[in-house]
Amino acid sequence: MAKFFIAILICYFFSCEYRKLLEPKSEIDVTIHVKGDINGDGKVNVSDVSMLAAHVKGEKPVK
Repeated sequence: MAKFFIAILICYFFSCEYRKLLEPKSEIDVTIHVKGDINGDGKVNVSDVSMLAAHVKGEKPVK
């Protein structure tokens, strides 16, 4: 049996976290984030632009 690892990069809004799994699993849950999708609905649209504009103006910070 070969030894190897699986690396996962997890991103939440503007920060990313690197996780190293020591042993592979037969099943893993994967969440794919769309670049520019600020509100997390899976689409990049005017809602994301509105949230970004409010964040930049200091009206409503993005969490």
